[in-house]
Amino acid sequence: GYGGLELYFDQILRGTPGRRVVEVDVAGAELRDIEAIVQPEDGKNLVLTIDLRYQQASDAILKKEINFWNLYFYGNSGQIRISSGVAIAINPKTGEILSIVTSPTYENNRFARFIPEYYYNQLVLDATNPLLNHAVGAELPAGSVFKIVTGVGALNEGVVTVDQVVQTPGQITIENSFYPGDPGKAKDFVDWNRAGFGSLDFLGGIANSSNVYFYKLGGGYEPEGIEGLGICRLGTYAEALGYNQLNGIELPDETDGLIPDPTWKRINQGENWSTGDTYIAGVGQGFMIATPMQVLISAATVANDGKLTRPTIVKEVADDAGNLITVVM
Repeated sequence: GYGGLELYFDQILRGTPGRRVVEVDVAGAELRDIEAIVQPEDGKNLVLTIDLRYQQASDAILKKEINFWNLYFYGNSGQIRISSGVAIAINPKTGEILSIVTSPTYENNRFARFIPEYYYNQLVLDATNPLLNHAVGAELPAGSVFKIVTGVGALNEGVVTVDQVVQTPGQITIENSFYPGDPGKAKDFVDWNRAGFGSLDFLGGIANSSNVYFYKLGGGYEPEGIEGLGICRLGTYAEALGYNQLNGIELPDETDGLIPDPTWKRINQGENWSTGDTYIAGVGQGFMIATPMQVLISAATVANDGKLTRPTIVKEVADDAGNLITVVM
């Protein structure tokens, strides 16, 4: 296989070739078998978790969404602002992927036998990277969906309660310091709603996706007596919900993303961790990157009452007779 499931399960799908060694005369006529004949073995069959109806619906919805936003920004001018997107559906209790669509993509049929050089070069040079399975391999800032992690951690650690009211103006100002005792410099952290949301409890913070609410949960806010999770506890809950790791789906493009911490920043950026780094990490920004699959797994874990389930795209492996086979990869 060149990629995807066919590459991941290549040895299982391919089977074992047969072998025969014979002696022939000068005319090419076979005289005898020199070695015992080895019979070929058929490859195994994969039964996927993909539901065709879900897959078709996901594909149509994703294309419609991409088209909507391009029309929204540019009308019928033909200009394109958005070309990439991912749509995935999962059963959170079993981890079975019911549909997985990534855009842009390419024509599989052109890879079936001889791959045209011009077409391959066209794909390689395309800045949108159509050869990459963006669902598991694209690493992007998680953004506001990461507030699920901050919220779960804050509730579990008693940073806030569900009913506790937090003030959410359009921005807050904190002292951005790089080491203990550093007086720091005043830095503004703004909400996406510059007017602010006023007083919000936990459900209100989630429903309105208030940046200021989650700044305070992640980094703390002394005037209201909110301690904040801090980057270390934030990283712990992120990993508990599937970030910063390979989640084990049977696709070779899967990457692990990044949940940064002070050690990572010192090694890779040559700087100390700052107070502000924690605040923006609490809303999924800064140095943090994640894959769409990790974002999905975090939500699925919450839906599954805190149980992190390995995502899978394979329902079963069977031989030609339909007998199920246990495969250890």
